[in-house]
Amino acid sequence: MKPKKQSNHSAVSIRTKLFLTLGFTALLALFMMAASMVIYETYNAKNNLVDELVSMADLIALNSSVAMMFNDRNAASEDLSALSAKQGIIGAVLYDTHGAIYADFSRGAISIDTLAHEVRQICKPGMSPIEMIADQKILSGFTNGHAHVILQVNFQDKFLGAIHLIDDMQQKKRRLSAYYLIVAGIVIISLAVVLVLSSKMQSIFTRPLFDVIDSMGQVTREKDYQVRVKKCSNDEFGVLVEQFNQMLEEIQAKDEELSSYSSTLESRVKQRTLDLTQAKEELESTVIHLEKAQKKAEEASQVKSRFLANMSHEIRTPMNGIIGMTELLLSSKLPSEQETFAINIQKSSHALLAIINDILDLSKIEAGKLEVESIAFDLSSLLSDIKALLISVAKEKHLHLTVEIQNETHLFLLGDPTRIRQVLINLVGNAIKFTEKGGITIMVSTSLPEESEFQNFEDRGSRVDLTIAIKDTGIGIPPEKQKLLFTPFSQTDASFTRKYGGTGLGLAISSNLVSLMGGTIGCTSKPGQGSIFSFVLPLRKAEKSVDEISLVARARTPKTDKINLHVLVAEDNITNQDVFSAMLETFGCRVEIAATGVEAVDKFIALKPDIILMDCQMPKMDGYQASREIRKHEETFGIHTPIIAITAHAMADEQENCRDAGMDDFLTKPFMMADLLKILKKWSLHLNQPGPDSTDIAGNTTI
Repeated sequence: MKPKKQSNHSAVSIRTKLFLTLGFTALLALFMMAASMVIYETYNAKNNLVDELVSMADLIALNSSVAMMFNDRNAASEDLSALSAKQGIIGAVLYDTHGAIYADFSRGAISIDTLAHEVRQICKPGMSPIEMIADQKILSGFTNGHAHVILQVNFQDKFLGAIHLIDDMQQKKRRLSAYYLIVAGIVIISLAVVLVLSSKMQSIFTRPLFDVIDSMGQVTREKDYQVRVKKCSNDEFGVLVEQFNQMLEEIQAKDEELSSYSSTLESRVKQRTLDLTQAKEELESTVIHLEKAQKKAEEASQVKSRFLANMSHEIRTPMNGIIGMTELLLSSKLPSEQETFAINIQKSSHALLAIINDILDLSKIEAGKLEVESIAFDLSSLLSDIKALLISVAKEKHLHLTVEIQNETHLFLLGDPTRIRQVLINLVGNAIKFTEKGGITIMVSTSLPEESEFQNFEDRGSRVDLTIAIKDTGIGIPPEKQKLLFTPFSQTDASFTRKYGGTGLGLAISSNLVSLMGGTIGCTSKPGQGSIFSFVLPLRKAEKSVDEISLVARARTPKTDKINLHVLVAEDNITNQDVFSAMLETFGCRVEIAATGVEAVDKFIALKPDIILMDCQMPKMDGYQASREIRKHEETFGIHTPIIAITAHAMADEQENCRDAGMDDFLTKPFMMADLLKILKKWSLHLNQPGPDSTDIAGNTTI
């Protein structure tokens, strides 16, 4: 932006500006007054001249009326000649009733006809002077620098004609010229007086201002802030002086303060430098401690992760043997009493496994190792599975278990069905556990989120809030105990643990899972009237695809439990070797056992089995390395054998490790015969096909 040019008047002193302002104002006022006087005097001079000519014309008309009455032209001419004594009259004419010249008088170079003809310029168009004078008695006007006056000539109210006087207006012009000179002299003298007075009086305004300017110059030159300007009045200039003095006082105080501060600045700088040095050392020490603490925390997290993995493996491996052997035992023919014992063992095993899973899930959540996924699922199928799983438990207590799905609920959604199922099993299981009579109702609905939750307009049509409420007619929860519901290892009453069992982890895990999925969970309850546990999850809509329909149709096809497969089992635990052998032989499979990873690679090369069940932790060579070695040999053979990871690890990282090692699928210990049969049937469809790349393997996995 260009700077504005400084105007010329800004360089003029204030004295000159004040002098010019007063002079221009006075000149304008005098000019307006003089112009008014000149205009007024000119107007009056013309009127006076007309009045004078009218008086003379009236006198001539009276004298000439007798001559015209008796038609005496000589007498009329003599009457007109009497006007020669009047300076300024350059012509006079008597007209008869027809407008013809009856008698005339003139002097000067202009003829009487020319002067008489001039009067027609002041007459109305188409009318002669005699016609106009007959109507209005007097006619006057100014043309060509001459004044004209025409007056009727009457004798005893008889119209005889008209008298016309012409004046050259020279006397009027001389009087006006003299008047103009007088007015101009008055204006000049008045202007001079005003300028002299303004020059003398401007010091009244400029002296206080110049005093301030001089004081400011002294302060600037000498840096002396004790200078003060004397206050001479209480007007605006007095206020200016007072404010200027006050400003100097504040500057003087700041200057003294600055001088005082400067005197101690050096010592303060040294002290601040010392403080900063100490602060820097403390900060560096803090950073070192924080780095050590962070390193320890990371190491502790790694140790905790390894501990969880090892604990999961060490607990689940024998549990797999117990559950597997129990299931095999129940599949054989047993006496009634021994079958009851076996069923009780199986129930206790599953109860123990549920507790172990709860503890491991809580540990994974606290370690940040639990992840949620977003896949398409059918909500109605999930609810049917929950009901089918828990209906037998409810019937044992003579309770009804119903599912109510509100109309217009969107059933095909994108979310984590595994975690939703886990939350529902915990909440519905608790409701059954603490309900003695009546029943449990699962109420389901979906609704649009609030407008404030949308990131953009497109989200509005794809997002829904899934609300699931579990209502029971159980014992209820006191209000003061409800705040402890979602706290780990807590029960509303210690006697409940003895009566109903449980670790107090189910609700804590459910709360954490709902939070991980971005939702909220809550409870309303009254003692003796039951409880309602509900949670809300923000999900996206999913359309039912052709693949889903085909899967449903495929699920409805008849199943056979006999499959003719050659299966290589890599497992170091003898009990689990027996479990695998018995289950697989029950399915009609041929089984080969390898106790180490090295043995598994050798038997693969020699036997080329259809499917490999690979334990991840084995001596000499673990399952990961064994899988990599097998994949290398497959490149030579031109085949791809499905490798299913069999592991007791429950951490999410284990899935990535299995994929990286080249494994195709994942089966977690402990498992049931149905789980093993399902995964074998799935991969039997992929036999004798070219080896997939890593993308295909990841896409086919059911981890």
